[in-house]
Amino acid sequence: MKDRDFALPRMLSIALLVLTFMPLGQSVVFSEAVTADSQQARDENRATPAPKRSSEPSSVFWRSFLWESIPPDWLSDTSRQGIMQGYEARGWLPLFITARFEANEGAKQLLGALSDLDSHAIDPTQFKLDWLRKEMARLEDCRLALADVDADVHDTVASLGESADFERYKSQDQQIPLQRYASNAPEVMLPDPNLRKQKERLYREAFKAASQVDLYLTDALVRFAREMDAHSGEKQTQALQGALSIRDLIREVIPDSPRYKTLKAAYARYRTLAQQHPQTHGINPASLESGQSGGAVRDLQARLQQEGFLDGKVTGHFDSATHDALRAFQKAHGIEPDGKIGQRTKEWLGIPYAKKARMIGASLKQVRQSDTRQYTTFLRINIPQFTLEYVREGKVQASHRVIVGKASGRKIKMNGRMVGENETPPLSSSVQQIVVNPRWYINDRIWRELAGNIEDDPTFYERHGFGRAGGYYAGGAPRVFQEPGPSNPLGQVKLEFPNAYAVYVHDTPKKHLFARARRDFSHGCVRLENARSLAEMILTDDQNPMASKLKGLFDTRRTTYIKLNEPLPIVIEYVPVISDDSGSILFCGDPYGQLDQASQKSS
Repeated sequence: MKDRDFALPRMLSIALLVLTFMPLGQSVVFSEAVTADSQQARDENRATPAPKRSSEPSSVFWRSFLWESIPPDWLSDTSRQGIMQGYEARGWLPLFITARFEANEGAKQLLGALSDLDSHAIDPTQFKLDWLRKEMARLEDCRLALADVDADVHDTVASLGESADFERYKSQDQQIPLQRYASNAPEVMLPDPNLRKQKERLYREAFKAASQVDLYLTDALVRFAREMDAHSGEKQTQALQGALSIRDLIREVIPDSPRYKTLKAAYARYRTLAQQHPQTHGINPASLESGQSGGAVRDLQARLQQEGFLDGKVTGHFDSATHDALRAFQKAHGIEPDGKIGQRTKEWLGIPYAKKARMIGASLKQVRQSDTRQYTTFLRINIPQFTLEYVREGKVQASHRVIVGKASGRKIKMNGRMVGENETPPLSSSVQQIVVNPRWYINDRIWRELAGNIEDDPTFYERHGFGRAGGYYAGGAPRVFQEPGPSNPLGQVKLEFPNAYAVYVHDTPKKHLFARARRDFSHGCVRLENARSLAEMILTDDQNPMASKLKGLFDTRRTTYIKLNEPLPIVIEYVPVISDDSGSILFCGDPYGQLDQASQKSS
């Protein structure tokens, strides 16, 4: 090593040490991005304490530059506290930048994941990838410039990154030691003072650029993980603190189920169809059937062929292949597969591919964000599918048709959105108990609907087994409930779970309604087909002693409350397109018009 190389690290150490020991609010600003306004904001946030110092020594060099690069609004942003705590836990060393001022393998893994956001129906513009690439190019320029004036830049940075006891060196007024340089090395000045200044400037620019890139990549990692899995907080913490690799975090938060992959493939396919066939043709006349020919049949065949239901050629003749393809189309859209073009079939045939792609994209997000990802055993109700699934240890044990709230009634505000008062709300809770032969307590809204019957028939209450519940309705009438019996709308089973909407899952005497393809008829609660069998299965798996007594309880009309040994998670969600294990997708639809509302809002 040449003697002239000894002075720079010493000089740089002293310069950066001065920077580090300044009060944070008074530290030298190296970033052009820190304007007078942002500096004022930083000063205003000076009262916000810095992250609690780790008991482990920190890299005061990196800490100084990283801290100076933190946007002022981060200091009061609770969502970014995990990032700050992660830096503290790592001794304020970068997460994505090496001692060569290069992106490490974790950064490459994250950038690869961010470049694939579009395939998950995630808007990549929110991650500002173009800006990030420019910043990384600027960092590379800094690195190359440093390499021209200091061939040992890696060793220098590695030494500057070594942990040091901040307080000890502050109190002794000593320079932070560099392992590579002996403490008793002679002080040799560079013959060219301009070269010394150039090195100092280049190191400062490199540290600044590296800090800004590292902070942004760290923030992008957190946002990516949240977008992929809303329940990944613990994994995020592990990655930020260095206990979990970036590769492993990315792998764990991205859904890996065959069903999710099927939806991804369908999303890509329908986006391509939307580009190739932006306009769709309505089917006219609607009475098309086997044996007919003409332009309408040709349009039908073209549509079925584009979506992959018709393998044959477009002939304009409604033959058996067309009939079979139409039935497959109907089955994939939750329509009775009769091979005839009824109203629902006609509606689905007229939906643009772009809208279908949006439906799949919304479903991908719902699957990623589903609360079911927290559990291996749970009940899941998909409103557009009109189906309940009982999943145990990750496998579907039972599937039941359900009836959900109707898309009607006056609009009310729910979770910041105007919805129909009868709509079943998405929610997450846990079934606490099963009620056998439940009473039906009439709420104000349903009582108003019954008021006409009561007024016309004074014996209505008595004939239908109603009793006095205590209290009064808004109109002044006494509150009532209906005793268990064949006319009780709750049937023989009720699953109770705490929620803010007073909804529950229950049996129903109107079994015939389950034969309908579209099943939104209730006032918000979920009516369950084969409720008795599901109750028995849940109690048996719960190892509940009441499971063996269930049949006898049903034979009585006495209300019995059975508390579960282990509360059973239940998730009600809104997924307009689903997939199965065979690789097929099912368009369930948008019965509440949520996607249309979201599209109008974004427009």
